[in-house]
Amino acid sequence: MTSSKEEIAEARRHIEIREFSFSDDGATDVKTDPNSRLHNWPVVYIINNDKRLYVGETTDFLSRTRQHLQNPQKQGLREIRVILDDTFNKSTCLDLESQLIMLFSGDGKYEVINSNAGIADCDYFDREHYQVTFEQIVENLRILGLFNQSALDIRNSNLFKYSPYKALNDDQIQVTEAIIDDLWQSLEEGESSVHVVQGSAGTGKTVVGIFLTKLLADLGTPDQAPTGESVFDEYYQEGYKQLFEGRRIGLVVPQQSLRASVKDVFSKISSLDPNMVLTPFDVGESNERFDILIVDEAHRLNRYSAQAVGKLTRQYREINERLFGNPKSGNSQLDWLRKQCDHLILLLDPEQSVRPQDLTPKEINTCIESSRTMGRIHALRSQLRIQGDSAEYGEFLNQLLSVGPCSPIEVPHIKDYELRVFTDLNEMIAEIRKKNEEYGLSRLAAGYAWEWVSKDDQATPDIVIGDCELFWNSTTKDWVGKGNPDEVGSIHTLQGYDLNYAGVIIGPDIEVGPDGCLRANRSRYADKRGKANVGLALEPSERQTTDDDLLRYIRNCYRVLLTRGIRGTYIYAGESTLRERIKGA
Repeated sequence: MTSSKEEIAEARRHIEIREFSFSDDGATDVKTDPNSRLHNWPVVYIINNDKRLYVGETTDFLSRTRQHLQNPQKQGLREIRVILDDTFNKSTCLDLESQLIMLFSGDGKYEVINSNAGIADCDYFDREHYQVTFEQIVENLRILGLFNQSALDIRNSNLFKYSPYKALNDDQIQVTEAIIDDLWQSLEEGESSVHVVQGSAGTGKTVVGIFLTKLLADLGTPDQAPTGESVFDEYYQEGYKQLFEGRRIGLVVPQQSLRASVKDVFSKISSLDPNMVLTPFDVGESNERFDILIVDEAHRLNRYSAQAVGKLTRQYREINERLFGNPKSGNSQLDWLRKQCDHLILLLDPEQSVRPQDLTPKEINTCIESSRTMGRIHALRSQLRIQGDSAEYGEFLNQLLSVGPCSPIEVPHIKDYELRVFTDLNEMIAEIRKKNEEYGLSRLAAGYAWEWVSKDDQATPDIVIGDCELFWNSTTKDWVGKGNPDEVGSIHTLQGYDLNYAGVIIGPDIEVGPDGCLRANRSRYADKRGKANVGLALEPSERQTTDDDLLRYIRNCYRVLLTRGIRGTYIYAGESTLRERIKGA
């Protein structure tokens, strides 16, 4: 949101930030202070020392300060700042409290010790106007040294995007409540459970998984208390909370790049630990059972197959022997997780499976139907990533990637979303650079239709289109956060990540045949593991990666790449006959 100079000046005029010692003497100073807004007025406050920080809101600042002084969790905090504004009301303070918690968590300077149950995202009168005030408050706090980064830089960071401090929408709240209610009952009765959360790209599966991990960890922490303002407060009550204390909880993230980003987040959050973020191999090799495992991108779990390196294939067989008594039993990583925990929560989207080694559609559907019969299937439907009309954009993608014949498609003009098709690749690259300078987090992406030559020869470009020479991502870990806009990210670098703008190069790995139907071009698909047969599969029918299988994987790859952009998506299809499906391309 862009604010005028007049709006910023008006916001500054109302804001006051007062600092007191977080001590009995400080509470006395508050009591004797003549400012009436310190005694009977909605305020937001921040308590911190050099390493830890807590954010709260109240209408009785003195009483709340005294309560915090008696709280063992807040022992060692040294100073308290209160944010005063004569236009504040209860709704604005709840909103500001939530936004500051999210931003402090994303900034990474402090360990935020709030629970995540109190994050609010409710609309109220003149909310848009207050956002100008909030932005100025964040800048004032940055000047005071409480933030390291600007609000824009924080919102673009992985720490912010994968923070457990997120305001959930109605879909996500309902799913979270249903899972916790069922877990509570299952724990009380000593029964196991498997939950499946389905949602297409951008519906917030990862957000739910991380939020749920933090909420369950907080419930198992004795000194965490309800906020008094949250739909999740009931879970902190006597009898409910005790069932979660001491439980062993893990978040399984199959993808290496995303896993590294989430570990970094967990290292900076109260009640979480990077060791809670696991690979499927970590779970399979564990000598201790887990009470609860939450699995992000569960469609990327491997079936029994040759792994990327021989060492992992040996490990796979050793785990199968250890858990099932036979190294060649054919059990999948999903079987490992079921064997190693009492309660399993799978977050998945079958349309994001991109390699033959991933769980087969049959395995995924069997798991879904099994959970459905127990009432443990949950759906996320609301699109959160796409800033504009997600239904209109989704229909455009459905037509573009439809298997059957398709008439040329008009590129829709979507309100609040920038969808553009380019016939000049250099022009698209220039636009992505501009967007990266303006908003940050704008990247190029491409289908895996070019070999990764620069992995062994850094001087040789990977993608050559006309006079344009490009290189694949120079790192496989957190390229989105650390990479530069001149490199190109692949499906294995970008799956699970958000961008502000995505410039997607559609390559010759997918094409329109003479009959108008979509088909895979096997010879131009450069992901060797993405088109390999699965020689270890026990069922002969599941060993061969057919052309239909390959088309499904490639279509899924492009659907993932084309749904990364929050503000906009740019498309160049000059190297593929798929451009024939787009008017003007």
